Amino acid sequence: MRTYTFLLTILISVVSAVAQTWTPVDEHKYNDETIVYVRLSTGDTSADNDPSRYCVGAFIDGECRGTADAILGDNGTYLYVVRVHGGADSDHGKPITFLVYDRTSAYDFDATPSRPVMFTGESEGEPSDCVVLSFVGHFVSLQGFTVSVGPLCAGETSQMVLTPIPADATFHSQSMTLLFSCFPSHWTAAGCSLASTAPLAFQVTPYVPGALTVKLNDGQIPLYDASGNAITTLPVAAPVRLSDGWQWMTNAYGDVSTEDDFRQVYGGDNLVEIRTHEHLLYDDPEWGYFGTLLDVGLPQGTAYKVRMANGRSHLGLLWNGRYQRGTTFRVESGWSWIPSPYYYNRLFTSAFPEDDVLPHGLIIISKEGGQVEWDGSEWAGDLPALMAGQYFLCFNPSDDAFTLTYADEFVMAQGDEATAVAPVGPWEFDASLFSDNMTMVATVPGLDSPDDYVIGAFVGSECRGEGHWVDGRFFITAHVDGFEDVKFRLCHLPTGREYGIDESVGVQLHLGSVSHPVPLHSTEYLTGIVSTLSPDSQSTERYDLMGRRVSSSHRGITIIRSTSKTQKMIIKQ
Repeated sequence: MRTYTFLLTILISVVSAVAQTWTPVDEHKYNDETIVYVRLSTGDTSADNDPSRYCVGAFIDGECRGTADAILGDNGTYLYVVRVHGGADSDHGKPITFLVYDRTSAYDFDATPSRPVMFTGESEGEPSDCVVLSFVGHFVSLQGFTVSVGPLCAGETSQMVLTPIPADATFHSQSMTLLFSCFPSHWTAAGCSLASTAPLAFQVTPYVPGALTVKLNDGQIPLYDASGNAITTLPVAAPVRLSDGWQWMTNAYGDVSTEDDFRQVYGGDNLVEIRTHEHLLYDDPEWGYFGTLLDVGLPQGTAYKVRMANGRSHLGLLWNGRYQRGTTFRVESGWSWIPSPYYYNRLFTSAFPEDDVLPHGLIIISKEGGQVEWDGSEWAGDLPALMAGQYFLCFNPSDDAFTLTYADEFVMAQGDEATAVAPVGPWEFDASLFSDNMTMVATVPGLDSPDDYVIGAFVGSECRGEGHWVDGRFFITAHVDGFEDVKFRLCHLPTGREYGIDESVGVQLHLGSVSHPVPLHSTEYLTGIVSTLSPDSQSTERYDLMGRRVSSSHRGITIIRSTSKTQKMIIKQ
């Protein structure tokens, strides 16, 4: 028998709930049946244990497919003939499980068959060779459950085992429901499924970190830890997923203050260094951890960059923290590091709804690639969102500091609002190898159908990043380490053909803007255009780069197009 322990009032309420599931389905819904011949074994030989007091129910997929009362045979024994209804195709081969209902006590019991019973459309057993259902027909009041569970981490699945108090308590496994909640209440706190009944175990996946409220059967059944203390909440850690090389991150959940904290969260010897805007921690092979970051710690909300040893990755856990109900951050004139305090990826329009307070020309840059600029009315760029757990470079073009106010995540919908945009060019690069990056906003004058192109950023022959055409400009990110010369290549995506770009630049934090992009030129592209058009043909029109029609070719770039608009060529003089 599967056992749960309930107090008497709890047992009554559970029987009421279980009794509803005993209502057999309409047999006319199904085109087949399996007849099972059943005998009961209760282990109770007392004179008052009358088998006629019991009713047998058969279930498929938790749905009652048939019930049977006792039939007294000529030999003085009781037999139950259970007609189990099902679909010849949809239910064939599915296991049939059984419950036994006691009319005298109004309780039901899990019953274990003497052999597996499947839905086959044929008879199982016979009067002289019945399937024996074993159960224990006496009751021990359930006083609660002892909970055993490993560390819970948001996004990770753990097993939660419940041990009845006392160990032989009576309960029905299918009536056990774990309920989880969190703050905010409109978010789904966790996923949960029954993994096994012996022992009683659930698979639990928390969705958010924090204090996870837990109830069994809506709080009717008490839960205790191994020391006998009542459990109403369970701590859920925030994951800190670290991979090889450099990452720009935000400590969005829980303070890290001691050397033990740093070693636990950041993987001990896996860690090479951590840098904030003002402090540093370094792990030296001889000296161990040292640096001013050990003195000040890494408070919640801090933006930082971290480097892990090559070839290693680590899942760290942050405990005892809490969500911040919105965040404010003072942004000084010039460059600053700003956090993403969010657990999910948030659109800029969600994170900063009060756009009127943002200075025109505010720039936000991601280490992973991508940038956006506030042009006074909307965000422009190739960075889709404030990605969860990252930190960002921010440029305030104003001479005055301002307060950047993040909207409260609790009022937003649960889940990511955007996903990262994967590179689309033909080149491969690894951003984690480099601690910094350089971004540009650029145009390529004379480029035909620029949305068909991507720009590659190179140091020597090594690709360091890409630029994508968004909102009428190329937004380029190059991953760099110290002072390097960056040059560029242009790739036509439909054909895969590449062209050199004339200009190269020294590493800077940022070049160009939405309103004043940096012009890049490609003589190789322009001279590589082949056309059957004659510049002097009478059926052509000439335009400059501003789209103005001109009477003749002039110094610079001229676009010559046939009057039928079927051909075009570009001339650079």
